[in-house]
Amino acid sequence: FFMQITRQVFQKRRKMLRSSLSTRFSAQKVISILESIGLTKEARPEELSIQDFIQFCEALYLEKPTL
Repeated sequence: FFMQITRQVFQKRRKMLRSSLSTRFSAQKVISILESIGLTKEARPEELSIQDFIQFCEALYLEKPTL
């Protein structure tokens, strides 16, 4: 799962996470996860630390895809 998400978001690393994951998760779900780990809703993959990215992926993993 981690590798799938990593590959998907870094294919277009200048896009916001909520946009690059829109085929798998709703924008609101991504925003709520980002905010729950202390990041802004405009976060881009290249701006996250490794620890932030791991936390983000763990939280996504616990959610079911909505789309």
